Amino acid sequence: MKHHLLYHVTPMGNWLQNIEWLKRHFDKFDGQIMAVVCEGPGLLPYHEVTDHLPQFKTVIRMANSDLFRETLSLLCLMQVLQQRESDGYAFFGHTKGVTHTDDSDYRKEAIRRWTLASYEENLSDFARVDAALETALMAGCFRQTANDWSNFPPNCPWCFAGTFFWFNVAKMWQRDWRSAVRQHRFGAEAFPGFVCDIEESVCLFGEGNGSLYQVSTLEALMGDKYAPEQP
Repeated sequence: MKHHLLYHVTPMGNWLQNIEWLKRHFDKFDGQIMAVVCEGPGLLPYHEVTDHLPQFKTVIRMANSDLFRETLSLLCLMQVLQQRESDGYAFFGHTKGVTHTDDSDYRKEAIRRWTLASYEENLSDFARVDAALETALMAGCFRQTANDWSNFPPNCPWCFAGTFFWFNVAKMWQRDWRSAVRQHRFGAEAFPGFVCDIEESVCLFGEGNGSLYQVSTLEALMGDKYAPEQP
């Protein structure tokens, strides 16, 4: 099976750190490798961004939307993928944490661990992903069931917190997946919960509820894994 990459770039804040973490695993992708690069006030110019994305075969320019964020990119990239591919396994990710530049150091550290884990646990072992998606529609990390999601689209039952996930392409195209991409700020994160039941998914790492913006929650899920190295 081919492995496709769908990626959303908002070029601000720690976006380059995200790219560096992604590049560790770039040579594993052998299918469509596509990105949406957002443009707008406060963001780096498109040509400066693409200098850091030479491995991407398709790069789509899109006006930045503070209202919908990566939701629009997910919809766009999946539409292009459906036009080009009928099978394989696809991974969706994004430059996480770029809007949290003014957060406390404690919260920034939680976001760093959460983001790094989302790359490493989703992308380090493709054989594990393949085994999961032989039967499941979706796989990802930090699977949570609805608890206190007042900012989410109504009635979303579960998600992969952080918006990094895999899906089985052939199985996805059999679904009414477009209607599951809700036009909402958190529409991409909520997408798995609307496109399939939780029983049709596999959690690869870090299952459990709680705010992942808290280091204490992350430590309860994964101990000191991805904690800063001590001098």
